[in-house]
Amino acid sequence: MNFMGQPPAARPLSVLQVSQKARDLLESQFRDVSVVGEISRVTAQASGHIYFALKDAEASVACALFARDARQISVKPAEGLRVVLRGKLTIWPAAGRFQIIVHSLVPEGEGDVRRAFLALKERLDQEGLTSPERKRPLPFLPRMVGVVTSPTGAAIEDIKQAIWKRFPSMSLLLAPARVQGAGAAEELREALQRLAASARVDVIILGRGGGSVEDLWAFNDEALVRAVAASPVPVISAVGHEIDVTLCDLVADLRAFTPTEGGVRAVPRLDELLEELDDAKRRMPRALARRQRELGQELDLLAERLKAGLVRPLAQRKALVARLGERLGQVAPALRLRRSRGDVQLLAARMDAALRLQLKDAAARLGRHTSALEALSPVAILERGYSLTRRADGTLVRRAADAPPGTILETLLGSGETIRSHSAPDSPR
Repeated sequence: MNFMGQPPAARPLSVLQVSQKARDLLESQFRDVSVVGEISRVTAQASGHIYFALKDAEASVACALFARDARQISVKPAEGLRVVLRGKLTIWPAAGRFQIIVHSLVPEGEGDVRRAFLALKERLDQEGLTSPERKRPLPFLPRMVGVVTSPTGAAIEDIKQAIWKRFPSMSLLLAPARVQGAGAAEELREALQRLAASARVDVIILGRGGGSVEDLWAFNDEALVRAVAASPVPVISAVGHEIDVTLCDLVADLRAFTPTEGGVRAVPRLDELLEELDDAKRRMPRALARRQRELGQELDLLAERLKAGLVRPLAQRKALVARLGERLGQVAPALRLRRSRGDVQLLAARMDAALRLQLKDAAARLGRHTSALEALSPVAILERGYSLTRRADGTLVRRAADAPPGTILETLLGSGETIRSHSAPDSPR
């Protein structure tokens, strides 16, 4: 007994020991609980951990969502979002703070939301609005790209940077609209319809950055989805991230996983187009020379066919006349021969007239082909007053830099004559 007459107390515990014992007791009784409430005071750390409070009208409790679990959920904690979360109750011994370690969370009533989403998707599928066959190809090189998104969000900056990196001179036309919250779906639909009706854009990007299911819900609005499907201008849906799928994604002509990819898919690379043009310019002289040779060969073949087609019928008719003459001489007397001679002469005159007409027509066709061939000839260009200048090694001189002062030059005239000269230095200005 102590001096107060009371039994001796047990050895006192440290503050840490008290917190640990309370934690062990709490975790053993509440290893898996579901709690419904409204999220507030969200703090996201660079480590990927997210801390927030879950509250209702009467109480509030601290929550911790660690990075490993945060990466596995599609709905991220946001201020004012009502959720149902699962986790375990614990106490953080270092601070003696009661909290919930969150393993998963879903928006309150998500089951109803999900059912509504699937029901509308099924109707769209039945109407063929999500069918790949109805999706239109994007224009190869649009005159202007239309964008429907928030003017202050990250999405518009991502789209602009992606497009102007590929095609710096491409024109963009922004139709601003809210991308989440009450009234956002209506603003998005009206902005889309204004752009499509303006006849100024050849493709439209409908986009926003990532977010929770609630943040992206405007892009599941039936009126907006049907406006995307009915747009006379091809639409790229670039909503959220790759894991986010909205009904606008399903009915658009092209789904881009991010706003940046939407900008990339909308335009080609300008440097690649210029490279292709330069390559085409280099191939053009060779293609022209090859076509000229082909036309020459075709003309020679046509001339041979015309010649064969005229000589053979003439020989056949002459042989026929000879045979008729022989038969007349064998089977008819002199009187019948005299009567038939006039017919033979008339037949011969008609045959000669027909042959002359065929020869005239063939000569005209030959002249047309010859004129076409001569029009492609470089000599014809020279005869119109142009000349062709080469260096002594045969290289064509296209600009002053190709003939430094003192270079020996040969100039070919339309008459076929060649003038030799030396390039002189530029005259002072």
